[in-house]
Amino acid sequence: MHISSGSQNLSSSVLPPKQHLDWYPGIDFDGPSIDVPSLTLNDWAAQENVASVDGLWLDLQGFELPVMQAGVRTLQQVKVIVTEYSDVELYAGQARYGAIRKWLAQQGFICVYKERLWLYGGNALFVQQGTSAKNSLAIEKRVAD
Repeated sequence: MHISSGSQNLSSSVLPPKQHLDWYPGIDFDGPSIDVPSLTLNDWAAQENVASVDGLWLDLQGFELPVMQAGVRTLQQVKVIVTEYSDVELYAGQARYGAIRKWLAQQGFICVYKERLWLYGGNALFVQQGTSAKNSLAIEKRVAD
């Protein structure tokens, strides 16, 4: 884990910083990296005996797509995903919005809402096609990709 420090401590990531250093010059990653135990979504669900996951909220500092890719079995049960996205590579190897949207579409999800919170990104809401979640959401606005 690359630990952030400086004006904020909210940017630590398993990925090393890249353009983050340009966007947030007051935040640095000068300290040592640390090892952090982790599990895939699939392993977590099996370990905790979780039979179903209705929704995911992912804010993983650029590591959202790899987490979903390593949890396909669990993701098949998910109805709704809210994920942070970026249009720039804040962290080295970070997937941008287009790659996340494309991969989730291949898994049967569509983006029903995209909120730009910063110049470079924000949050996006994806819903599994063919689920009752799509009909129960009070969101009518489709988002232009």
